Amino acid sequence: MRVQLHLEAKGLKNIAGMFKGYSDPYAVVRLASDESQTCRTEYIKNCLSPNWCGKLNFTCPELDEDDEINIEISIYDHNGNHKSSGDKTTEEKEHNYDNDTLMTTTETLVDIKPLLEEGIESEGMTVDCTDGIGTVTIHATQIPQKNLLRHEHATFAFQLRCLNLLNVEKGTMGLDRTDPFFEIAKKYKRPTKGRPRLQPVYRSEVIADHLNPCWDRDIIDILHLCDGIGLDNASDNDDEEDMTLVITVFDGTEPDTFLSQPFTRTEVGSVETSLRALQDSVTLGGNGDTTNAMRLKRHKGDRAKEVGLLVVLKAELR
Repeated sequence: MRVQLHLEAKGLKNIAGMFKGYSDPYAVVRLASDESQTCRTEYIKNCLSPNWCGKLNFTCPELDEDDEINIEISIYDHNGNHKSSGDKTTEEKEHNYDNDTLMTTTETLVDIKPLLEEGIESEGMTVDCTDGIGTVTIHATQIPQKNLLRHEHATFAFQLRCLNLLNVEKGTMGLDRTDPFFEIAKKYKRPTKGRPRLQPVYRSEVIADHLNPCWDRDIIDILHLCDGIGLDNASDNDDEEDMTLVITVFDGTEPDTFLSQPFTRTEVGSVETSLRALQDSVTLGGNGDTTNAMRLKRHKGDRAKEVGLLVVLKAELR
C-alpha cells in the first residue's frame, strides 16, 4: 500500500535570529514502524506558515483492523547552501543540511490510518507542536494500486511561460513589476463536503520584475502530480475522469530582512487544466506563439477578469 502525505504548518516560532529574517522551514517525516522510510519536504524561505508541496510517500503493509500507521514529524530551519542544476525534480535538487537547526516536532506519534479510511473526503488532522507554538495539518491519501503498478516510475517533463501578465506590483512611482512564480495543485473533488480541496504539488522559482516570464523546465513524479489518474487512453477508461490541475500565478515579494518582514504573495490569476490538456496545449510556433495558450483569470465573486496568457512550451510523459 502506497501512502501519500501533504503537510501544512501554521504559526511556527521564528529561530532565524536578529536581522536574519525568518526561518526557512522544512519537515522530516519518519514512519515509526520502519525508520528507514524517511521523507523530507522542500524548504520554504522566510515563512512561518509553510504549505509544503514536496513528495512524501511511504510503503505500508496491508493492515488489520486494529493496526495503526504512526508517523513522527520534525521541522527544521534550513541554514545551509542550496545548489541545483539541470533538469531535476524538486525532490532531487541538492541541498546541504549539515548546519540545520531543529525548530519543533509534533507532540506525539500521529496515527494517519483514520485519514486513509476517510479518503478524499477527509478534512485532515491538525496536531500541536511540542513547544506549544504552531500546528501541523496532515492530509493522507492512498495511491490506487492499479495506478501504482502502471505508473510508479513515470514522470512528467514540462516548461511554462506567461505573456502579458497583469502588473499587480506598481509601487509608489508605478515603476515596479510583478515578481511571478506559479504553483500547480491537484484538485480533489469531495461530493459530500460540497467544496474541493487543493493540494499543491509543485512551486516554481520567482522571476523578478517580469510580465513575460519564462521558467526553467522541470520534471515531476506522475503519481505525485495526479495520482496516476487520467493517463490512459480515454477509450479504455471512459469511467475515469482526468485529475483536475489548477495552475496559479502569484506575485512574490521578497522579505525585508532588516525590517523582519516575511515573504508574501499575491494571486495574479489561475487556470484549471489537466495532464492531457497540458499536452494538447503545447505551443507549435515557439515561446511567443499564443495559438494554444491558456487564459489566466482572476476571480472576484462571480466575475472573472483575464490577466494574461499561460503558454505551454513542453509537456511530455516519460
